Amino acid sequence: MEPKIRGHVGPSLATTGVVVLLCLLASARAQDWMNHGGNPQRNGLSRMFGPHQPTLLWEGTLPSSFGQPVLICADKLVTYRDNFTTSIAVCHDLATGDTLWTMDFPGSGGRTMPVAFRDNTVYMVNLQNSAPDTLYAFAAADGALIWRCPYPVSVYLSESATFAENGDLVLPLDGMRTARINHLTGDTVWTTERVWPVSGSADVTISDSMWYCFGGALVGGSLRLYKFDLATGRLRDSVFIEDTHPGGTAPYGNIMVGPDRVLYAHRCGDNVTAVEDWGDSLHIRWVYPLEDSTYSPFAQLACGPDSSVYALANGRIIRLDPETGAALDSSPYIKDSTAVFAAHLSVGSDGTVYATNGGYADGALFAFTPNLSVIWVESIPNVSTSNPALGGDCELAIAGSGTMLKVYRDPTGVGDLERAPVRRHLSATPNPFTEATTIRLSPLALRHSPSAVSIYDAQGRLVRVLCPPQSLTPSPYPLPWDGRNQSGVVAPAGVYVIRTGSESVRAVKTR
Repeated sequence: MEPKIRGHVGPSLATTGVVVLLCLLASARAQDWMNHGGNPQRNGLSRMFGPHQPTLLWEGTLPSSFGQPVLICADKLVTYRDNFTTSIAVCHDLATGDTLWTMDFPGSGGRTMPVAFRDNTVYMVNLQNSAPDTLYAFAAADGALIWRCPYPVSVYLSESATFAENGDLVLPLDGMRTARINHLTGDTVWTTERVWPVSGSADVTISDSMWYCFGGALVGGSLRLYKFDLATGRLRDSVFIEDTHPGGTAPYGNIMVGPDRVLYAHRCGDNVTAVEDWGDSLHIRWVYPLEDSTYSPFAQLACGPDSSVYALANGRIIRLDPETGAALDSSPYIKDSTAVFAAHLSVGSDGTVYATNGGYADGALFAFTPNLSVIWVESIPNVSTSNPALGGDCELAIAGSGTMLKVYRDPTGVGDLERAPVRRHLSATPNPFTEATTIRLSPLALRHSPSAVSIYDAQGRLVRVLCPPQSLTPSPYPLPWDGRNQSGVVAPAGVYVIRTGSESVRAVKTR
């Protein structure tokens, strides 16, 4: 059934007289929050700062029984409001809260569900209870229909699409298939068969030229992390995801790719597994068992700018070391005792962690330091699966029940730089690489680790020293490595550790 589009309906239900300010941080620029997880890697990590105090920019939207995910593109925000009998998508101006348009798919108990937002195009699914679902593309400016996908899709309430670099969508189709959809026409580029274990675990994650997902069954030891070629849709490899508590809960989530290109699989209530992609094969780095019975379906984990992994355990958020899987820090207990722990996390470019608790009456939005000390807390009743979306010019948006949709912005737009983490401000791009990669050291890395940059192989043997200590300067420092050892011989394919002082990052050299 074709959607019903409603035009401009004036300002939001309530606005505040807050002056719109530019984000002053030079390294931050406008960024979209395009899906659940914010980006194709679904790691919840933004290139910009979020608010360091809960200063309200505006609030108010259509009524709803509970909060739903929020998506941001440029200067617009999209979400949907669900009252069980009606479901309406709404687009707001991100800076003012003005309602730009609304839309619904009437009949058959269907939901009007935004599943992705990029390049000023909103992608929505007419989600039916017992019939095939339809994917549409709409213009963000006025809600005008651009195309209707001729193939039925299969996107669950907690799922969303993700994007290839050129803007094509990748998402599950009806009949246990996954497809790449041409973003200009709605036609399929390719389809491939894939069996996902349960509704809520069909999401796809993209990193570079590959896409990753859960696959297989929950019983019989066959749950796996799969790797596919993004250009062709063909299967490249898979690895078994351990069940540390046999007979436990389903994954109910997606794969996440960290800034260090490591994959993280969250088997909710069971474990977090780190997986390395060596180019030709997948390998387990570590498994962190979640030794508790806290049920966390549909949760969204996140990574910090230092590659720290933020996961859920015992009604708390925990920070895991990306190299070893060791638990480094833990937040206070934040779970709503009346709800499952469907927490959604996002992280600002300075390492500030934003988290919901998925709660009902005690639903809340938290801001934490990188080591998970509480900065501030806001009550968001029935936040449910709504997410702390970071976008625009340092705004954070979150939805709850009633007419609650809140957009925050720090008055200064920058906040306290001393809260920035000091670990692993070191990166290598591209990673994995075939011939050469560029190592980048941030000012914090140079300040806290003023030593030579050394490269070691997987056995701990020194391969190359790239610069002496005196050559490090107090500014961002790009340093190319041509993939050769100290004698000028091409290093073999494998995993290498790049280190300066206490900072380190892994890089994978492929054949």
